[in-house]
Amino acid sequence: MVCLAACTPASAHSLLVEAESFTNLGGWVVDQQFADVMGSPYLLAHGLGTPVADATTSVIFPALGTYRVWVRTKDWTAPRPEHAGSFRVVVAGTELPVVFGTEGQGWLWQDGGQIQVTSLSTLLRLRDLTGFEGRCDALFFTTDTNFVPPNSPAVLDDWRREQLGLPAVPPSAGSYDLVVVGGGVAGTAAAIAAARQGLKVALIHDRPWLGGNASQEIRVSTLGVTGNRIVPEINSISHPNGSDQAIADDLRRHQVVQNETNIHPFFEWRAFRVQTNEGRILSLDARHNRTGLERRFTAPLFIDSTGDGWIGYWAGATYRVGRESQLEFAESLAPPTPDNMRLGSSLLWNSRNTGTPVSFPPVPWATNVAKDYFATRGEWFWEYGLTADTIYDAEEIRDHLFKAIYGTWWNVKQSPTYANHEISWMGYVAGKRESRRLVGDYILSEADVRNPPGFPDAVVTEKRDIDLHYPEGGKYDFITYAQYTKINSYWIPFRCLYSTNIGNLMMAGRCLSASHVGLGSPRVMNTCGQMGVATGTAAALCKRYNTLPRGVYQNHISELQAMLGITPPPPQPTNFVVILDNMATNQGVTVTGSWTLSTSDSGYYGTNYMHDGNTAKGAKSVRFTPNLPCRADYEVYLRWTQSSNRSTNTPVDIISLAGTNTVVVNQTIKGGQWNLLGTYPFALGSLGSVLLRTSGTSGYVIADAVAFVPAFTLDPQFSGDPWKDDDGDGICNYVEYLNGTDPGDAASFLKVELNVQSGVATLGFIAQGGRAYAIQYRDSLAGGSWLTLTNLPASDLTREVRLPDSSAMAHPSRFYRLSASSAP
Repeated sequence: MVCLAACTPASAHSLLVEAESFTNLGGWVVDQQFADVMGSPYLLAHGLGTPVADATTSVIFPALGTYRVWVRTKDWTAPRPEHAGSFRVVVAGTELPVVFGTEGQGWLWQDGGQIQVTSLSTLLRLRDLTGFEGRCDALFFTTDTNFVPPNSPAVLDDWRREQLGLPAVPPSAGSYDLVVVGGGVAGTAAAIAAARQGLKVALIHDRPWLGGNASQEIRVSTLGVTGNRIVPEINSISHPNGSDQAIADDLRRHQVVQNETNIHPFFEWRAFRVQTNEGRILSLDARHNRTGLERRFTAPLFIDSTGDGWIGYWAGATYRVGRESQLEFAESLAPPTPDNMRLGSSLLWNSRNTGTPVSFPPVPWATNVAKDYFATRGEWFWEYGLTADTIYDAEEIRDHLFKAIYGTWWNVKQSPTYANHEISWMGYVAGKRESRRLVGDYILSEADVRNPPGFPDAVVTEKRDIDLHYPEGGKYDFITYAQYTKINSYWIPFRCLYSTNIGNLMMAGRCLSASHVGLGSPRVMNTCGQMGVATGTAAALCKRYNTLPRGVYQNHISELQAMLGITPPPPQPTNFVVILDNMATNQGVTVTGSWTLSTSDSGYYGTNYMHDGNTAKGAKSVRFTPNLPCRADYEVYLRWTQSSNRSTNTPVDIISLAGTNTVVVNQTIKGGQWNLLGTYPFALGSLGSVLLRTSGTSGYVIADAVAFVPAFTLDPQFSGDPWKDDDGDGICNYVEYLNGTDPGDAASFLKVELNVQSGVATLGFIAQGGRAYAIQYRDSLAGGSWLTLTNLPASDLTREVRLPDSSAMAHPSRFYRLSASSAP
């Protein structure tokens, strides 16, 4: 029990009793989830409307005499006058006259008046009066009747430590190969994976049950791809949200961990600070929720699976919160401008028919939230806090959901049909979806999920929809709706699972490195469990090779993938010059005939795809005409969504400098990815195209997107985005680099065209005033001398130049080089 006699001031006697340390909790429960914000775990009277049994404990007073009593509590329904969470304190059998949980707003010390202590050994009781979430943090007794304990968080923490006699440096908990903080599915999987590789692992978890949102305290069924290792051992057996089956799942999960002799579990221990040096975590301090004992954990590696990213936050790791703008990651599902909106938190609940009448008291402090909402159980869409801070406003978010549930149940109980019904279970630990996201060497975004690039360091796979939530609107502010965007399978790179600036920190779970939209799919528990397996296994490689997580990515990623049983996905193109989506009808896409927009099947590029309705064959087509920055060879890729009702023989014409080449594609397979049609030579500009036809097809023809990728190697000296036009002069950055012009200056440009007519190649460009030009050629990029075609002297005028080369067509290929003098 955490209580200590102290002298404050020197002539006074005092006793601080932490409520969570009571020997017998009775019907009260320990609520630790807001300790990092309000300062401590506390006791909660979670009685579902029926007063809970008393919590009791014995204490030893330092001396007999007169003491003033202070109780740190909160009137959680303030400023309403009903004081739903009221309770009393009983000292040595005498009930204090003050009713607690009835004053002010927020956490505060409520004055309990003076008592006479006539026996050093005294029994204390907390007596709940309502069953409606009364809460008690601590009791303080002092013979200095004028002393008021501090309440501001910074001062309170130091004062509390002094009262409890806690040392500045906690005793050592020992040294470990790996410390994992957070025992959700992700953290548990990480600990198991590392332990099975022979690492000594400390698993620190602030609740009595593992599983996080899957535990019996929250009861969310696990979703997502499990992978082929560990996650199926510890996730949920399929059951509805809120099911009692979560209790059996907890027992099975704990047994798996207990069977791992290399795991040292610390249940009901909450990490509260870290020690760092030069971008690395040296050690971590944790405190037991009930006893207040503190210990220091030392290790070369740490995994943050707290969900809220607390370990990274304390260590100074770079992190993100809220939604990014559409422009930052080119995300169509992001808002136009960034904001602080995020996914909210939920409380699940159930009811049952008892067979006999059950009363339920009026709850005016709750019906003003629930309004006339009517339901007999809660689901995921009972969600609140999307526009609040899900870390620092977390208690208020949870409490608002309490009010929504109790108010709804009052509405239900007004119906005679439900006279025999009662709330059978309700969570009090909030199920969170999003808060901090720690930044890694790569940030997963919408494009990575919808159009997977084929990461060389892929370690986690998923195929679940992008699932973004929004307030329903109207009078029920605790109800949300989900926007689902279908996708195909994708991979998460290992670079998303370690901190970009804290060298020995990895993260597994919803605090991975992702944008808000990028988090929309992989945040579910099975997927997070895969992250745990990947990071726990990577920790073993870190020890084996005396390296850090980034070193695993750089030097041992193939070994990590082999240990995970992963076959890396085939590479997908990344250096796109032009992507033409089916919706770009004013930017190079010409549609002939009647096509239907659809999102029915996943894997499409952009916001949708088109199909021909399997009608009017031969009369429908889609032409994709790119505006290419230079004459060169380009790889041409086509994308479609697959289904069994698709055409197996869709003709695609590639019109290039090589003429018209037709490729027939089978759209029942290889959907949701870029499929290479071949490599073709294209002229500068929009002289070439790709024509998707319906002639001779049976089945639906899909028109989604076409992409062009350079089939040549870029100069390694170039840096930046090659195919963007930063200065808006119509010339992309890479061509300006080749031309020797300034990609940041719209007045500095050189645009070159090459046309072939009647066997003569004609080179055209705009010569800038004040510049002299040397035009050279050779017939192979592999080597050989550059030969002079002509030299142009400088002129005061900017002029158009046309240079014929009648010998060019006698060679399989010819390359030209323009050199320009510096402007005077």
